[in-house]
Amino acid sequence: MGILKSLSFGQCNGLNELPDETVEIFARACESDRVTDYAYDIAMKGVRGDIYKPESFNIRAYERAVREKEVLRNYNRGKKFCSITNTEIDDEKRQKGEITEEEASAAMVNQVADAFEEVLNDEEVRFAVQCVKSLNEDFMVTEGLDLLACIRSALGGIKPAVDRLRKVCADYAVVGEYIKVILEDGRPFEELFAGT
Repeated sequence: MGILKSLSFGQCNGLNELPDETVEIFARACESDRVTDYAYDIAMKGVRGDIYKPESFNIRAYERAVREKEVLRNYNRGKKFCSITNTEIDDEKRQKGEITEEEASAAMVNQVADAFEEVLNDEEVRFAVQCVKSLNEDFMVTEGLDLLACIRSALGGIKPAVDRLRKVCADYAVVGEYIKVILEDGRPFEELFAGT
């Protein structure tokens, strides 16, 4: 008993040793000469004060509850996965999550295509943002217009800013394309132009 009490669990909640109530839980368990797989978890619960009524705490019931939760967690985790087979499957197997190799391949191709499309769109938006940022100083000098402020105001629905942005897009087709890409992205100005 003295060995368990003197074991160092590090400092937790300001304690350097197990509370007496937790030591008593282990003392009762030692009387039955059974080993517990969850001694550390129980000790930490005791140190944190998470054991309600330590005098009636049952280690075997705790172990059973933890194992049942693990089984349930594994069952729920299994729902997220499916099995792939190279044979024909019926509706019953399909409901259990089985699919054929062809279905899996088609789904994977679609996922890869979607991910690739997303990367391309992000690159296009990133490029458009960089170009507009780099052109902003030129627009200030030549047009007397802070392009970034105009875009921000136009996104806020301010009519003169919307009109001015339309004029810029009409006068400068390339810049208009960049602005179109930025506006179609749908993300907030602050997110797209972070650090500006």
